[in-house]
Amino acid sequence: MDGEAKSGTRGEISLPVVRLAEGHSIISCLLTFIFPVPPVLPPTIEQIIELLSVAQKYEMNTALIRIRDSASRRDPPFICSENAFHVYSLAWNCGLLEETRLAAEETLKFKMTIQDLEDKLDIMSSAALYDLWKYRQGVLTDLGESLGDNFFDSEVYRILLGANLDCEQFGENEGLPWWLDHYLDTVIEDPVYLDLTTFHLTLASHASPSPTDGLPGGCKHCPFMSAVTIRKFWTALTAAVRESTRKVAFLP
Repeated sequence: MDGEAKSGTRGEISLPVVRLAEGHSIISCLLTFIFPVPPVLPPTIEQIIELLSVAQKYEMNTALIRIRDSASRRDPPFICSENAFHVYSLAWNCGLLEETRLAAEETLKFKMTIQDLEDKLDIMSSAALYDLWKYRQGVLTDLGESLGDNFFDSEVYRILLGANLDCEQFGENEGLPWWLDHYLDTVIEDPVYLDLTTFHLTLASHASPSPTDGLPGGCKHCPFMSAVTIRKFWTALTAAVRESTRKVAFLP
């Protein structure tokens, strides 16, 4: 900002001039979230992240809330599984904790091995990758407690126990079929397996196992589990996983 007011052409005193580092297009979009005009969200993910970063930089909290609300209703979604690692990297670099956390949650839908991340390592710093790994480990630890050590106190177990599943092979957990016990263990090991298709494939393998499945099967009862039971179970399971992802604070 210039320290002195400048004189106008007719001796009038003009307003101070503020010089901003941001480009015209981003500032123009930012102003639409301040003044009573239709808000304009930039077209690209990179520009949206920059807009959020600028609003945060100038401590424009109300504008920041409006931008996030507008971005959340964007089609296609601003943060989704397809762009999770890209948004995570951008948000982490800009210090946008909320967007970093949301993108980190989306990355849980993917495995995190060197082979799986090979094409993403060039867009993410080692420090950002380490923070993401710590977050994932925290989620897995919490899942292990809620669906492992404290499983018998969980809503998931109460639903399954109340369903009175008449399975021919029960696992170590009382009242829980072996195949379902096995499926929950895979989710605890990696949330990427929290997928309804994977669940139904596990159930199908239990009903008609192949020699390579490694699952005891041939059950005539579990394949006829009611849709109501499956829906209640899936709702409770996804809620438990979501609670773990939200409970674990992302601390870069």
